[in-house]
Formats: sequence, structure tokens, C-alpha cells
Amino acid sequence: MATSRETRPAAVKVIRQPPGERGEQVLELVQREVELLQDLNFQTKRITQLFAWAHDPATKSIVLAMELCEDSLACWIARSWGADAAIPRPRLPDGSAAGPRWDERLRLCEETAAAVGDVHTAGVTHNDVKVDNVLLRPDPMPARPPTA
Repeated sequence: MATSRETRPAAVKVIRQPPGERGEQVLELVQREVELLQDLNFQTKRITQLFAWAHDPATKSIVLAMELCEDSLACWIARSWGADAAIPRPRLPDGSAAGPRWDERLRLCEETAAAVGDVHTAGVTHNDVKVDNVLLRPDPMPARPPTA
């Protein structure tokens, strides 16, 4: 198994390979994704960081250790708009429902667009950009990197 010197919290994903040829295809897909993530991690900090990965042929397991992002845009929207019944919906003084502030919405749109732009600049098309796949860091990146 691989080791990493990262001391930050990590999300660990274990992928079990199916038997036979399909298992080899899964391994090849994961290896391509790992190479892609390593390249993207070198080029931008807006993409979830891959800390380490390993393949254990004995257990037919692939393990990925990645940056832990505890929130997604989908969860943020649900909390902000009160779609989750367990979370009280924000209210304006007149009693009507309040959503997130416009500047907060715009910031998240800018950050998401910048991350997708970084991926496209690297020559990659994501093919599945949706609110469930947009992960939020507790310390968001600036919408635009500083210029020299």
C-alpha cells in the first residue's frame, strides 16, 4: 500500500474490483483518473487534491486518499434555501423565505467556473458538472488568482 506524508484530514475511497476483465477495466480507468488528477493538482489548487493511491492485487482493492471536502454545493443550496426540513429556513423581516446573499451566490459561481476553466485549460472535459459534484472547501480559493 502507498503512504503519504499529508497531515490534513483525508477522504478515503475504496474501490473493489469486479472479477475478470471488468476488474482490469476498472483498474485502468482509475489509473487514468489518478494520472489526470496528478496533472491537474500540479496545475491548479482549485481541484480536489489527491494525496495518495494504491492497488492491492491480493484483495482486488484500489484505495484513493484525497482532500476531505465536507460540503458540496448541493448541501449548501439545501441549507441556504431551507430544502432540508431539519434546517430552519432563513426568513426576511416580512416573514418571506430568504435565500443566500447575492454576493455569496456570485462567489460560488465564480469559484465553480474558475475550477471548470482550469480543467478545460488542461484539455479535459468533465462531462458531469452538477451541484452534487462541486465540493466546497472550508477555506475557499479566491475567484481569480492574483496577477503579477
